[in-house]
Amino acid sequence: MELPGELAGVTAEWLSAALSQDRPGTRVATVRRGAPTVRFAAGVPLAVTYAANPAGLPEALYLKTTLGLDVGRLRAAAARETRFYTEFARTVPVRVPECFFAATDDRTGHSVLVLADLSGAARFGDPRRPLGVAELRDGLAQLALLHAAWWDAPPAGVEPYPGDLRPVVLGLLAGDGWRRALDRPAGSLVPQPLRSPALVVEATERMWRLQDGQAVTVLHGDPHLGNTYTGVDGRLGFLDWQALSAGPYAYDVTRYLVGSASVAVRRRYERELLLGYLEALRRRGVAQPPTPTEAWTAYRRNVLHGLRFLCTPPGTYPEAAIEAYVRRCVAAAEDLQALAALGL
Repeated sequence: MELPGELAGVTAEWLSAALSQDRPGTRVATVRRGAPTVRFAAGVPLAVTYAANPAGLPEALYLKTTLGLDVGRLRAAAARETRFYTEFARTVPVRVPECFFAATDDRTGHSVLVLADLSGAARFGDPRRPLGVAELRDGLAQLALLHAAWWDAPPAGVEPYPGDLRPVVLGLLAGDGWRRALDRPAGSLVPQPLRSPALVVEATERMWRLQDGQAVTVLHGDPHLGNTYTGVDGRLGFLDWQALSAGPYAYDVTRYLVGSASVAVRRRYERELLLGYLEALRRRGVAQPPTPTEAWTAYRRNVLHGLRFLCTPPGTYPEAAIEAYVRRCVAAAEDLQALAALGL
């Protein structure tokens, strides 16, 4: 169906048509849009009343959209997230917000998702609040569920990692890009020799080269703590699927574990948690998952990807959150001798 050209076009009539595609007979009586928040898309709370609601849809919905934004740099990411909700989330029951409508306009590149509003029923992840062992284990089980479904056989058309992100990432890390990142408050945590743009670029290139030959699967692509939530049942789920890609499992696992655990918890439990992830792959049907030695090596080699959090656009997260995340990544890089694992 046709998407509205602007947020004002998300009317009761349009929302009725959108929601009734999968839930026939749904008719919205009124819709009130809350104030949008903008990060890598606009998020708009919707307060809805229904004239007819045979499927029992909630009155609190959440609109995630690129309407009203410059879609140029968001186009590919928005399309990836739409595909996740219309295809992947319907195939494998990864814990995510329930989606009631998802579409991308191929002509304009704009996308619209209508999701359950979790604000009253979940605690959103915050890099300043690391997860406990049970939540860490739960998140790795969710990643194993996703990875196992397409282990060594990602569907056609899924962008490979790093793919079109390669020049973007290298642009952030090269020369003035990395020096600007180091000028932020959290930049003071980065030790020598990781303050060298040339070394950070070389380390990134080596991480990518050393992933060749590993099993490729469908990745979340950005599973840091800020893209998680914990429901009222205490179970962890993942948000923001704009970086959906095909790549090596260790990228997701390392980004999640290093960035989400406190330094003390990671040091004590990281091997146990990695073994739990491998066992979850077996339970999900992966006949030959990586060996513990292979998984440990891949984990060490992927640690430095997390330092890119220092390049997050200003205003996306509080500086204290970026500092907390970078502090954990730096500690892991030192503990695990990440540069040595890359031959540097």
